Amino acid sequence: KMLSASPLAQTLMRRGVVGRCMLMACILLPSAGLAEAEAAFLAPMSLTTQSCSRGLSCSRVCRRTMPTARLARPAVMMMQEAASEEDGGAAPAVPEASDNGEEGAGSLSRKERRRSNRKSRNNSRNRIAAPTGSEGSIRRSEALSQHFLTDESVIMRLVEQVQDKSQGGACVVELGPGLGAITQPLLSLYPKMTAVELDGLAVAELQRRHPDLDVREQSLLDFDFAAHAKECGGRLTVIANVPFGISSQTLYKLLDNSEHVKRAVLVLQQEVVNRVMADQTQRKYSTLSVEHVLRCERVQEIMKVPSIAFSPAPRRTATAAIVIDYASEAPVDQEEGGVLRAALTTAFGEGNKPRTLGETLWKSSALRRAVPDIKDICLSDINWLRKKPVELAPGKWLHVARSLSSFAATERAVEVDNE
Repeated sequence: KMLSASPLAQTLMRRGVVGRCMLMACILLPSAGLAEAEAAFLAPMSLTTQSCSRGLSCSRVCRRTMPTARLARPAVMMMQEAASEEDGGAAPAVPEASDNGEEGAGSLSRKERRRSNRKSRNNSRNRIAAPTGSEGSIRRSEALSQHFLTDESVIMRLVEQVQDKSQGGACVVELGPGLGAITQPLLSLYPKMTAVELDGLAVAELQRRHPDLDVREQSLLDFDFAAHAKECGGRLTVIANVPFGISSQTLYKLLDNSEHVKRAVLVLQQEVVNRVMADQTQRKYSTLSVEHVLRCERVQEIMKVPSIAFSPAPRRTATAAIVIDYASEAPVDQEEGGVLRAALTTAFGEGNKPRTLGETLWKSSALRRAVPDIKDICLSDINWLRKKPVELAPGKWLHVARSLSSFAATERAVEVDNE
């Protein structure tokens, strides 16, 4: 009690050093006199005071005493029990020593405390609150890498690009509204719009705040665009802040339903936008580039979206907003579209060292099912089979898909004649 009342101890109590010093003193107290215990208590403190005057870290200087402090734990417990028996009550608690110089850390190791702190930070980072002071909140999906838009100026620019002319905005569909940061200004312009949200808590909050809003609780990848377009009586206009984890899947979903979607206003990673807008002379030329050229009338990047516009802010990921106007008629039918997608995915999936189409197309299981004699075709002397995927323009890829589909149709006709 005398040592803990020392002015020096009170001064350094906030620095987390007193726990170690008291433990060192308690080791010497049963076997030595009070003078030795006081010296053991004050020596590390004076050293810490000198180091502080020189601008050094307290925890860095006193870290040498940690092995002694850890060994002192049994002695401290014995002293507390003896003091409680003599006084007839509980002994004053001795501050616990920690690895980083902080008191009250309990028996957790440094690694366990770091893990606990990291988990606490991630929990707060992964929770997003509803706009305009509402009490609702949802947890972001780490697997999908969700980042919610919160900047009003960015949101208003996105809403301005919708430009839907259907009655009451019945053809407007928002994919993944979350807690309604984009929905609120969108609903004021298009009161008959539809929202598609997978999170049940977000759906309940949206229905509570906007009772007249048509909310569909399902994944945007499972949403039936064709049925909804037929129900609304026109082609749809889609707006979405797409989760980074399903950017490509969302784009392919919209491409497959391009006949039922008129316009899409999307927020995507900058690298995905670059792949969508790349031409044949650029390194980002890929499957998305070819299909968007074939199925779209216009693809335009309207703005860069800064990381501070999101909550939580994406780390080391640039984002941008694009507007895509889809063609009213697809250049390929369903069968040719499947063959085109399989051929593109296989050819561009070779990485940095692409091979010719004749060397890669036969590896696709989807193409082998659609075109049974694909191996024999790849061995033939067709000009485009000797080309690499980056050497074929989008129009040439359309010719490849139609050629493979015609080969498959011819094979089926021969089989029918044989039967």
